[in-house]
This record gives sequence, structure tokens and C-alpha cells, in this order.
Amino acid sequence: MVLTEEMSRAFQIIEETTECLFITGKAGTGKTTFLKYVVENTHKNLIVAAPTGIAAINAGGVTLHSLFGIPFELQGPNAPIEGRLYQDKFKLFQMLDTLVIDEASMVRPDVLDYVDRKLRLYRLNELPFGGVQVILFGDLFQLPPVIKKDEQEILQQWYRGGYFFHSKALRDAGFQIIELTHVFRQSDERFINMLNRIREYQLLPMDMEDLSELRDNRESKNFSTQAIHICSLRRDADKINSQMIGTPTHTFSASFKKKFNPKSAPCDLELQLREGARVMTLVNDMTQGFYNGSMGTVVSIAPKKIGVMLDDGHEVSIEPYTWVDREYKVNGNEIKTIEKGSCTQFPLTLGWAITIHKSQGLTFDSVVIHCPYAFAPGMLYVALSRCTSMEGIITDFFISPKAIKVDKELLAFNKVCQTNDNKFNLDVYRALCRYMGYENN
Repeated sequence: MVLTEEMSRAFQIIEETTECLFITGKAGTGKTTFLKYVVENTHKNLIVAAPTGIAAINAGGVTLHSLFGIPFELQGPNAPIEGRLYQDKFKLFQMLDTLVIDEASMVRPDVLDYVDRKLRLYRLNELPFGGVQVILFGDLFQLPPVIKKDEQEILQQWYRGGYFFHSKALRDAGFQIIELTHVFRQSDERFINMLNRIREYQLLPMDMEDLSELRDNRESKNFSTQAIHICSLRRDADKINSQMIGTPTHTFSASFKKKFNPKSAPCDLELQLREGARVMTLVNDMTQGFYNGSMGTVVSIAPKKIGVMLDDGHEVSIEPYTWVDREYKVNGNEIKTIEKGSCTQFPLTLGWAITIHKSQGLTFDSVVIHCPYAFAPGMLYVALSRCTSMEGIITDFFISPKAIKVDKELLAFNKVCQTNDNKFNLDVYRALCRYMGYENN
């Protein structure tokens, strides 16, 4: 890939320093592509992790919980490490230079602080994260951490908020922020600028006029077009797909080898299909010309091959694909990835409807958005920014400022970091606390 100026600067920091770094950017600015570039080109011993199994598989890494043995219940920032310590982990973490965490916007602060304590213990080093460089990838203005109500009450006893920057270890370590600014997904400047204003809760009257024109109550109920329906609720997406598939003629079951958790599978465990079904591809295949998120219609079905006519007009042959769950092991003077288990399934899913959460990171030419329930900040922004152009978007509701849930804490975080040359440390955190009107903790 050709690196942008910001990507080159970020890669230089990763390669030539031990500083921690947060690589962020609007939707469609190439964060995932750049992450893969870093993994393939770094000279450092590096491990990639993510907060969820599906995110870890897609990033070619492991989950934070499996890598560090993190309990699933909340952990206080000073809670002792319990359970066994493993000899192979001593070797692994002693050799670790850089820990890359993808989808950082969904990582709670207590998880990062547990990682910090585990690394200090294994590396016998009292520096933050045991002296390991931490690189965070993500966009805080997209989907936030999933925190249940009862967990929120407990978390508030230790932290002022649920985002990763409340981590005590991260405050001590400090980090630079590099924002990727070149948008690859869209080319219409007006649409790009509007998306940016939605992201930062700064809608103008002309934006509201443009957004109001997206509503089409009749067309939004038409599920037989090439548009994918993006829903805020899973039950709505499932209902549309179930209604449209009718009686499927074929069912394909995913197969698993070794230690692969089915809950981490980035595919349907039971894929139901028929000829004429709308489908979405789940992987990239450059030789056939489709990518993760390509839309098409099933034209033929055989036991080991499914023919799909893509919306761009060419037919492809989809064969079973194997996703690998990895773990990291020491091999000589290097950290190597080895296969822990695998999941094999046709890389397809029904493509009439999808949830906003599952759409994150994907690109479509035509979407219908069903999002009357924006129950988390960033949901509407994620849904709208999936589309390559304004002309490809239809909604089934009038978008009003109420549909855009404002997270004042993120605005404050941006403001204090920009004021401090896009750096974050304990002093900046204290400034954030003052700005938000609560005491430092």
C-alpha cells in the first residue's frame, strides 16, 4: 500500500521509539489496512489483540482476554492478579516489544489496567505495561464499549468513564495521537464534510435539509432491491432476512477443528440459502474481484461451490473458507503465530439486512437505514458512513438532532488533546477532569 503522510509518521513512531500511540480517524480512512501493513512490515516482536473474538479473527490476532487470562467480570484497577502464571507466557511477554490493540473504542479501562498489571508481573518491570509499547487502533466516535447497567454502577466506583483513556496505566504511560485524515471510502466532499459534522455533533441547517430528503417510507419497505438494510436492532435484521429467505433449499454447517470457540466465528454457524437469495461476502478474494462486504445474488448451489452474481455484473464461484484462530509462541528470538484452531464455512451471509454493529468497517454502494433507536453514541454515524455516496442512502425515519446521541466526554477528550499537541498524559487527564467538571480520581 502507499502510505499517507500520517501513516508514515505513525509507522516511524512504532519502529523507532517505545512511545505508546493511538491511531484514529474517521470511517473509511484505512485504519484496518494500515494495521495489517504494520504487522507485515515491522521489525519488532509484535502481538495483535482485540476486545472480541470476531474482531480478533478479522485482525489476525487473539482476544485480550485469552492472551492475558482476563476474568470476564469487572476488575478493579488495584485488584491482585489471581490464578496460575505460565512459564511460556514469561518467555512470550519478556520478548514482546509492541502490543497492538484493535477496536480500542470498545476496550474498557479496567481491561487495560489488568493488561498493565499482568505485563508488569510477567516482565518483572514496574514501568507502565511492563515497558511494552502499546498501539491502539480505533475511532472513539464510532461504537463505544458495551457496558451493562449493573456493570456501569460498579465501574463508576473506580473510573470516571468507560473509555480506554480512563485507564490508570495509560495515563501514566501517556500516548501520542495520530489521526488519519484521508477518506478512501467516499469522494463527495460535501458528503464527507457532513459525515464529519455528524461524527462531532456539529450539524448545520443545510445538513438537516439533506438528511430529511433521505426518508422514503415506501422504498424503505422494499427488500427486493440491491440495497442492504442496516438495522439498529438485531431482531429487525433477523426478521427481514427470515422473511425474505422463506423456505431455504440448502443448509451448510460450519465445521471446527481443534480449539476454536464457535462464539468467535465470523460467519453463520448454519448458513441457509436458496437460489435468488441476496448474500454478502465475508472475505476478500482479489483474484475473483470481491471483498468483505461485496453484495450479490445466489445463482447456483452445489455441495462445494456456490455461484454468486455480484451487483457489479460479474459472476464468482464461492468455495468454503477457513478462518484461523491463532495464538502466539516464542520461536528462537522471535514471536510467531501458530494455529490454535480453525472454522470452515462458505464465506457468505444473508444480505437483505445486517446490524449496525456488524456493518462497522464495511462499505456498500446502496443502503437502507432503520435506526429509530440510536441507543448508543456513534450508531447513526456508523450507519451513514457505510455508504460510498449520499445518493445511495435511504432511511425509514426522519433524521433529527435527537437521533444523534452526543457524548460530551469525547468532545472534551478531543479538545484537551488538541490543546496539548495531540498528546495524552496524566496532566492532560487532569485537564479533562476539570473541563468535565468532576474531580480527578
